[in-house]
Amino acid sequence: MVGSRKRKKDFLCLTIGTGIGGGIILNHQLYRGASSVAGEFGKLYLQNKQEVYEKYASMSALVQKVQEKTGKHWNGKKIFDVYWQGEENIVSIVDEWIHDIAEGLKVLLYLWNPGCIILGGAVTHQGEAFQKKIEEELQKQITPNYLECLELKFANLGNHAGLLGAAFLLLDKMKQEEVKE
Repeated sequence: MVGSRKRKKDFLCLTIGTGIGGGIILNHQLYRGASSVAGEFGKLYLQNKQEVYEKYASMSALVQKVQEKTGKHWNGKKIFDVYWQGEENIVSIVDEWIHDIAEGLKVLLYLWNPGCIILGGAVTHQGEAFQKKIEEELQKQITPNYLECLELKFANLGNHAGLLGAAFLLLDKMKQEEVKE
C-alpha cells in the first residue's frame, strides 16, 4: 500500500487544490461509476450554495475570497502564514472556508459512511493543527454516530498523492486492457 490508505478497505479521497477531485474506494477497489467518472466531488451542489462545492471550498476559492475581501493577491502559502499569525480578517476568511470544506465532507459522510476520508492537496502542508480544525468543524455539523467510526487523515504524500493516484489509474486501466485481449 502507498500513503495514508494502508489497511483500509473502504474510504474516500479528496484532493483540495485548484478544484476538488477525489476517488471512492470500496472493498479495496476504485469505484468508477457507470461512466467511469465517480468521485468528482467538486461538482456537488450543497444546501444554501449558489455554486458547486469546488467554487467555494477549493484552494482557488480561498485565494479568491481573500482577494475579494482584502484586496490582497496572495497565494495559499501566504494566506496560511498570515492565518497562523492570527490576523483577524484572514482568520475569519479561512475559518469560513474550513466551514465550507466541512459542509462537503458532511454530505459525503451521509452518502457513503466511509471508515476513512483522506484529504490531499495543498491543505496537507498545514499539518495536524489544521486537520484538527477541520475535524472540529465537522463535529459541529454532523450527527455523532457518523463520526464514531470515521478517521479523517491528511494524505502522507501531500501534493504528490493525486499524481500517484493518476499513475495507479493508468496502470489499472492497462492491466484491464491486457485481460480483455
